Amino acid sequence: MNDFERELQAARTSVESARSGLLSLIGGLSDDDLARGRRGHWTVGGVLDHVVQSDWYYVRLIHQLRELPFEAPAGAENQVESLATVTDALSTSRDAILAASDGVDEETFYKLGGGHQQYSILSVLENVAMHDEEHSAQIAEITGRPGD
Repeated sequence: MNDFERELQAARTSVESARSGLLSLIGGLSDDDLARGRRGHWTVGGVLDHVVQSDWYYVRLIHQLRELPFEAPAGAENQVESLATVTDALSTSRDAILAASDGVDEETFYKLGGGHQQYSILSVLENVAMHDEEHSAQIAEITGRPGD
């Protein structure tokens, strides 16, 4: 395995691991917990909606960096009706992120693009994992549940 293959595998594993941690954290919550929030901050549902919406932005960005067409699936927004729907949405958007990076070649993986803010597919995948970790910590703080 060369450096590119190792970095691609590590980035994808980080995405999967961070999302698994988030899903584990919310797994014991109830639908009522989605409305919990700290005063002046997002609710748990608001945080999760933000994560899902950001995921679709990241999927779109990976497609742009690969010069591939992309259209968000119908119903990708407003997925926080219940814990079950948001859990499904988080799994679907994670799968879309991983699918968007399937088969990427080495040059495209490292190439910077995206306009004013420069990204590579590597940096997008790293951002996805960090984003999940950041918001897992936020949800743990709101709910008083320890994160992984």
